[in-house]
Amino acid sequence: MSGLYYYYKNVVRPLLISEYNYSDKEAVPSIDYIKVGIVFNNLTGEEDWRVPMSLKFLSMITGRKAAIKKLEWSKGGGKERRMSMNASVTLRKGAAYDFLEYLIFVVFPLHCRRYGWPSLKVGDGVYNCTFTDLSVFYRQNEDLVAFDGNVLLSIVCKGDKKGAGSLLGNLGVPVERIEEEKK
Repeated sequence: MSGLYYYYKNVVRPLLISEYNYSDKEAVPSIDYIKVGIVFNNLTGEEDWRVPMSLKFLSMITGRKAAIKKLEWSKGGGKERRMSMNASVTLRKGAAYDFLEYLIFVVFPLHCRRYGWPSLKVGDGVYNCTFTDLSVFYRQNEDLVAFDGNVLLSIVCKGDKKGAGSLLGNLGVPVERIEEEKK
């Protein structure tokens, strides 16, 4: 059991039950899944090395095998053909809490030291974030230094949507930016 999941079950969940007066256990917000993805648009033929590199990167940071969701070449009549690619990993249950723990204790502090807190955009229990500097995810793998791209992160909460922000805040995710943007 993940340390963060244990903290959720024993500290955060009872706190949310008392704060929002939930009578049903299923109404208490929890992490449903976390989706981590990489999107490339307009890659030329010389840049096709990024496809296996992005799959390796996603597998390295999530601990799960990445899958290509979309890979297509442009049908333009020009000399240079362009490629777009979308790869992602979906983490559920214990793996989602493990990855969220990694985000809270490793990625967010590194990102905060360099650029400030990442801005999280909220929409009906879904929290989206984009990381443009990927060096906050890896520390010792020199193969990925030349890799550049954007990591798209979605944290999806199930249960009561109004308590989802409170759930993430109690778990340690920087949700102050979310509340400020909503006002």
